[in-house]
Amino acid sequence: MFTDYALDPATGDYIIDRGDLLTRSTALNNVYLSLTTELGTCVGSPEFGSLLHTLTRKKALKDTAAVAREMCENATAWMLPERADNIVYDVELQKSENTSRLAISATVWKGDESLSLENIHFVEVI
Repeated sequence: MFTDYALDPATGDYIIDRGDLLTRSTALNNVYLSLTTELGTCVGSPEFGSLLHTLTRKKALKDTAAVAREMCENATAWMLPERADNIVYDVELQKSENTSRLAISATVWKGDESLSLENIHFVEVI
């Protein structure tokens, strides 16, 4: 798979290790950017991005994780099959005393090779 400079899912900044920029699969960066960009906000490509931001402050119901997974699949459908053979999402509802959030992880498959990124994106829900 192609590589590109790695992005930190928490900050969106490049990851620097010992003074050097880390590299990561371009597919993982594409997944990260597709999920964290609000659909319609990318100049020149209004179809790029996801609707995950619309789940913010929604009530955490049984189907909320399934809806989020479907939104992830729609946001990255443009990558298949040229950049990835398959992208598998793990959407976990994490509850705490005061808040709940959806933690989204992704595994990108290309041939026999797979790359994973844990907690690529979080969406706060009620």
